[in-house]
Amino acid sequence: MTRLEPPYIIAMTGLLVLQLLMHVRPAAELLPSWAASLVYAHGFIFHHTPLLTVVAWSLEIEIQFYILAPLLFRVLTLPVVARRLLIVLVTIFMVWLQQVWPAQEGLLTLYGFVQYFLMGILLADLYVSGAMAALFNRVWMIPVALASLAAILYLPIKEHGTPVRPDILFISRVLFPFAIALFYYAVLKNDVIKKVFSMGAIPIIGGMCYSVYLVHYTIISIFGRYTMGLQAGDSYLVNMLFQLGLLLLPVLLLSAVFYYFIERPFMDGKWTDMLMKKKKDQ
Repeated sequence: MTRLEPPYIIAMTGLLVLQLLMHVRPAAELLPSWAASLVYAHGFIFHHTPLLTVVAWSLEIEIQFYILAPLLFRVLTLPVVARRLLIVLVTIFMVWLQQVWPAQEGLLTLYGFVQYFLMGILLADLYVSGAMAALFNRVWMIPVALASLAAILYLPIKEHGTPVRPDILFISRVLFPFAIALFYYAVLKNDVIKKVFSMGAIPIIGGMCYSVYLVHYTIISIFGRYTMGLQAGDSYLVNMLFQLGLLLLPVLLLSAVFYYFIERPFMDGKWTDMLMKKKKDQ
């Protein structure tokens, strides 16, 4: 509440003011959307993504997870083999259930994404216990990690124009969260891969990822109006990488400003105590 809430409220309110000044939408549309987003209920109320920044839908799902986390983490009270096997089986079952009983159109809830949170619980369990640490630190784990990264990038988990066979789609959707977990654990436990992800600005950007998350869409929207007319040929991939190069700098710079002045002060877990003490002193 004290770590994530204040930057979120400040960001959403700032985006509201910005979009009102820019006449993006009428106040009659933006104000109800803003109010619903502040209580993480936009998807439940309006059955579409938030108007102020579309990416905020995922934070609403995170909040649903946080509410259920005390119940879900009860699985960790089970014996080691039983709890890990249960997480794996429930993950596969939920992917199957989502395929035969899809979530309601426009209503984004934890139901459609619970497999990723289950993988997070499994990762936390493995990391704290140090399970298979020596195995994941082997040299041959590097190509395995690269293969899992390729799977993350290329597994067909959604149908985009070209139909995908239901069995292929199901297998891909089952493999996808496990590929993410495998890659993450390799980054955490393999010394070589960990060193790569500890180079230069990578951990710094990772440290301010919440700020990047909150403001990147708006920054891309503003600067993209001026860069979208610039092209580097006819290839979609080349142009996408070209636009990424143009937009990455403003995204990182402005996100860093937001991080330093808005998010960072709330990272101190005692900021509320210090604020109350300051008021008493006055």
